[in-house]
Amino acid sequence: MSFTVISQWGSVEFGTDEVGYALRYNSVVTPVTYDGAQASDSYPGGGLVAVGARQQSGGFQVVLAKGKGGFVSWSLDTSGNHLSSQDLSLDDVRAIESAVNEDINGDGTIGTPEGAPSGSGVLEGIFEQGRESTHLLGSSPEYTRTLRVVMLSARSSAEIVALCGVSHGSPHPENPNATVFSVEAQEQISEEDGSLVAVVTAKYKVSESENEWDPLPWERGDAWKFATQGVAVPALTYYQGTTPTPLTNSAGDFFEGVTVDEAQQKITITGNRQAFPSALAAAITNCVNDAPYLGFATNCVKVQGISGEAASEVVNEQTVWFWKVTVELLARQSGWNLLLPDIGFNYIDGGVKKRATVKGPDGEDIASANPVALNGNGGLQQGGQLPAILDRRIYKQITMSTYFGTPPS
Repeated sequence: MSFTVISQWGSVEFGTDEVGYALRYNSVVTPVTYDGAQASDSYPGGGLVAVGARQQSGGFQVVLAKGKGGFVSWSLDTSGNHLSSQDLSLDDVRAIESAVNEDINGDGTIGTPEGAPSGSGVLEGIFEQGRESTHLLGSSPEYTRTLRVVMLSARSSAEIVALCGVSHGSPHPENPNATVFSVEAQEQISEEDGSLVAVVTAKYKVSESENEWDPLPWERGDAWKFATQGVAVPALTYYQGTTPTPLTNSAGDFFEGVTVDEAQQKITITGNRQAFPSALAAAITNCVNDAPYLGFATNCVKVQGISGEAASEVVNEQTVWFWKVTVELLARQSGWNLLLPDIGFNYIDGGVKKRATVKGPDGEDIASANPVALNGNGGLQQGGQLPAILDRRIYKQITMSTYFGTPPS
């Protein structure tokens, strides 16, 4: 006698012989009969299709899928004869799944999905109607699952979604790196038998940033944006090799109103927070980096400002309020320190401040009408040397990575 296995739950193999349903236990093949005739996909009819069998007290249990949705259990005696039938609730089906380690209802999970409420008295069954996947070159893969939910009574969209295990952030059964970012539930009346059904469409995507699809907005990763631009700054120095030198005429006088273009980079960080960090924003605005940061040297990156606006999202039928916060950093090529020519009308000589003078028409000393070059220590530059360049930091320093982290690699 031929026997084709459909499934094996424990020590019981379920399948078909030449006539219809049969099960094999302890190497013995036993036909499954209903009202004296061997059951099959076409008998007793009604769209019933058996999916498996297992041993139970006094005989066997056969689980059958109903054509309109849902499942029914047959109790058999040890000879395979049908004794009774019982509709299975969703919780019943999930319990059997856990016992036999098989996804019976096709919802992509074995047993109860994490966080899903009880389905007892709510649903007859959940059936996956199809899966789709799209993966374009240069982008992350996207997935779509469509599930058909047969209900005993009307339920909210949130309950249906939770029962299906496709709430926002839920992982895809084939690719756990892809999580639900969009879900839609539409209730309708079946044209076949008038039953109440819901069609649930869940869309999955691999996050392009840390926790991008987390249901809680403030748990999602920040987004970074970089833009380079030029800016006009006063031209006080020029370079001789790598050394900054005061930009003066041949007589040592500075040019007024001369500017030069310098590259600077605008760095924008956007993210969500439970509350707006107003005290922090006030404390660190106009601060510069105390160590190299994002490829820029110390004192080259400045906090331009921190702004925010209140926002809300509906996540799993719950309204969540949060703040969209934007941080603007500005990195300047030459840094934010002031580079000042050391010039003045006075100088220090032997610890005494004296007025700078020049020779008058008759060789007498008269007060200089223009500032004179100093050597960086208060003294006069000698022999017509150019003034020293004073490097002055005027902004408070902070550790940027402590406050803003680093962009994703």
